[in-house]
Amino acid sequence: MAANSFAGATARRPLSNVIPAALFAAALATMPVLGLVKAGTEINLRPYLVAVTPELLSGLVLNQGLAIGGALLFSSFAFVFMLIVFLRRLGGRFRRPLMLAASAVVLVGLLSDLLLSFSPDDGPIADAIAWFVSSDGVSRYGAIVIALATLLTSMLADAIGGSKTVGKVFASPKCRRVFWSMVAILLLALPLLTNQFIAQICVLVGLYALMGMGLNIELGMAGLIDLGFVAFFAIGAYTVGLLSGHNETAIASLSFWACLPIAVLASATAGLLFGLPILRVRGDYLAVATLGLGEIIRVLVVSDMMRSFLGGAQGLVEIPKPQIAGVDFNDPIYIFYLTATLAGLAAWCAWRLEHSRIGREWMA
Repeated sequence: MAANSFAGATARRPLSNVIPAALFAAALATMPVLGLVKAGTEINLRPYLVAVTPELLSGLVLNQGLAIGGALLFSSFAFVFMLIVFLRRLGGRFRRPLMLAASAVVLVGLLSDLLLSFSPDDGPIADAIAWFVSSDGVSRYGAIVIALATLLTSMLADAIGGSKTVGKVFASPKCRRVFWSMVAILLLALPLLTNQFIAQICVLVGLYALMGMGLNIELGMAGLIDLGFVAFFAIGAYTVGLLSGHNETAIASLSFWACLPIAVLASATAGLLFGLPILRVRGDYLAVATLGLGEIIRVLVVSDMMRSFLGGAQGLVEIPKPQIAGVDFNDPIYIFYLTATLAGLAAWCAWRLEHSRIGREWMA
C-alpha cells in the first residue's frame, strides 16, 4: 500500500525529485521494522505479541545483523519504490504484460504445494513439475520461464486483439464444441497424467456429479425442494454393500453388476414409499419432510442400534471392487473411469428425460 501510494504521488514528478523521495520513503518503511527487531531483542514481547518469535525477528532482517539487515531492507524498499514508479511511467501497452508476468510468477509460487499434489510419482511430467516448483516455492529457472511465457502471451494477445478475438472465436458453435471436447478429454486423462490421490478426488467428483444430476431433475426440472436427497443415495450405496460385501453384516455375496440394478430399485422403492404420504405437499412443507427423512437415515446409519447390520459410524467394510472380464477394478484410476462412464450414462438419461414429454410437463 505504501509503495503504491508513493508511486501514485511521484509518477508525474521529474526523475531528479523521484530518487530522493524514494530514498525517504524507503527510510520510513525500514525504520518500523528495525524498531520492532531492536525492541524484540532487548525486551521479551512474547507475553504481548505471541507471534513475535526469535525466528521472525531474525527473518525480518534477512537473517543478518541489525546494521547489515537494515541496509539490505533499505536498499530493497528503495528498489521496489523505484521499480513501481518506473512501471507507472510506462504506457499501458508495456505495463500490463510486465504486471501479468510478475503476477503469474507470484501466483505459481503461492500455489506450488497445490501443483506438487498433481505431480505423478515418476516420469517426465514429474520431472517437469519438480523443475518448475518445489515445496519452497517456484524455482529460479521456473520463474524465468513463467515470466517470459506470460509476457509473450500477453503481448501476442494484445497484438491480435485479445478478448475481442477470443469472443469472435467462441461465437461459433463449432469452436465451442471443439473447446469443450478438448476440456473433457483433458479431464478424462487427468488421473493418468497425475497420481492416485488425484484419481481418488476425481472419483469423489464423479459421485457428487451423479448426485447433482439427480438433484437437477428433482429441483431444476420438477421444482421439488428436496433437502433429503442424500438419503436415497445412501440407500443405494448400502444396498450394494450389504449384497456384495465379504463381512459379518453381508446378506449375500453378489457381484457389483448384479447389485447395481437392485440398488437402483431399492432407492426408487424408498422414494416411492416416502413420496406417497406427502404426494400433495409442496414448498416449505416438502423441504421440512425431506430434511427429516435425511436426518432419520443419517441417525440410523451411524447409531449403535444398527451397528450389527449397517456397521455403525465405521460403515461397511471389505466390499469387493467391481470386475469386468475377470479384471479387478482395484485401482482408483479404474474406479474413476467406471464412475465417469456411469455419470455419462446418467447425464444422457437426464438429457433424454428433459426433452421428453414428461420432462416438458415437469418444467411447464
